[in-house]
Amino acid sequence: PWLRGRDVRRWRVNWAGLYVIFTRRGTDIERYPAIKQHLSKFRADLQPKSKSGSGRGRKPGRYKWFEIQDDIAYHEAFNRPKIVYANIGKQLRTVIDRKGYLTNQKCFFIPGDDGYLLALLNSKPLDLYFRLAMPCLDDPFSGGDMEFSGIYMERAPIALAKSKTKRRLAGLANRIQDAQQADPGADTTADERELNRIVYDLYNLDATDIALIEQNARH
Repeated sequence: PWLRGRDVRRWRVNWAGLYVIFTRRGTDIERYPAIKQHLSKFRADLQPKSKSGSGRGRKPGRYKWFEIQDDIAYHEAFNRPKIVYANIGKQLRTVIDRKGYLTNQKCFFIPGDDGYLLALLNSKPLDLYFRLAMPCLDDPFSGGDMEFSGIYMERAPIALAKSKTKRRLAGLANRIQDAQQADPGADTTADERELNRIVYDLYNLDATDIALIEQNARH
């Protein structure tokens, strides 16, 4: 199953029913006769060239005609739980993928099944932080698209918390995601309000800070 950036929403995945043929290096194509038959139609364009230059085929390399030409060393990470987010958007859209989707280049992911981190990334305080910190085309407070590049995401202020608080936030995040994934129109307002209240306390925000965040948050 294949995810594009546009398919990743906040708290849920809108999978479009797309698949990608991921024949990584070392794939035994004889185990997949239907795939081999399909790819054979394009063999002239898939065959690696003997040398660079004009003509049909892909760049020279030590890969077979049906294999992906690059060595995707981290491919196993796609099969494990991961936090997936679209790298372009008017707000950060992130969700935990537990189904093993592969993604295009418009999705980034953070390995791990971390409901606590998901709660923070989808919280109102972090929403405002991203608007102030991320590169943006036009005004991020007026619908401009932000770019959630890794070099900026890794600087996000992820608060330390006691185990009890982590469990509480992870539980809320998982409950919201489950509800939203089952029904995109589900009313999760109460759980999101409670989640944000805990995050406000976690970052020691006062009434003035909270009012500013509530005024500017997009969700």
